[in-house]
Amino acid sequence: HKGGFQALELIRITNITPLLWVRLDPHGLYNGRLNIMQQDACYAEQLFHDGDAIGQVEAVRALAERPLKIQGTPKITNVHDVPISELPVRVLGDCLRGSVA
Repeated sequence: HKGGFQALELIRITNITPLLWVRLDPHGLYNGRLNIMQQDACYAEQLFHDGDAIGQVEAVRALAERPLKIQGTPKITNVHDVPISELPVRVLGDCLRGSVA
């Protein structure tokens, strides 16, 4: 990657919340549909650091089907010369390669 940064390191810079990630009903006890929207940085943290495979699959799905750009200030368009809109794709690529920051 540009500048030697992994995608997870770059996407962490865009996190504007104190949370790493949030999961609702991880054991599937609630028999219904739950939908939460998180920042891409939260899904990236969940993908690389959640020990539960279902949580990781949920993070991959959310990053791949993401309808919104990364939340954050609209004045920032690049992080270390990488466009913010590319960060979710780069996180998924790092995951497929098995590289973790």
